[in-house]
Amino acid sequence: MSKYDLFVYEEDNQILGMGAIDGNRIKKVYVDTKLHGKGIGKRILEFLESHAKAKGIKELVLCAYENSKGFYEKQGYKIISSKEIRRCQGESVKGIEMHKFFF
Repeated sequence: MSKYDLFVYEEDNQILGMGAIDGNRIKKVYVDTKLHGKGIGKRILEFLESHAKAKGIKELVLCAYENSKGFYEKQGYKIISSKEIRRCQGESVKGIEMHKFFF
């Protein structure tokens, strides 16, 4: 079982999103779909990046779905490659591996 750092984003005692990171790999950034476009995902990602920088990590890698690729590109992530991702339900979807360097 993989161990990773999981962070929850709360406002007014309500969980609105979460982010998880394992070493230099962002495992998940999730925001309630009703709250997309309000900057919550950006704040979660910025927190994960500062957490990684504090640990001396110089590059972060993640795998995005096609519909979230633009979000990560706006945050400075670049495409490395595309690959199939198998979801829990068994179907495969296109995944885009992306990365961002810190100097």
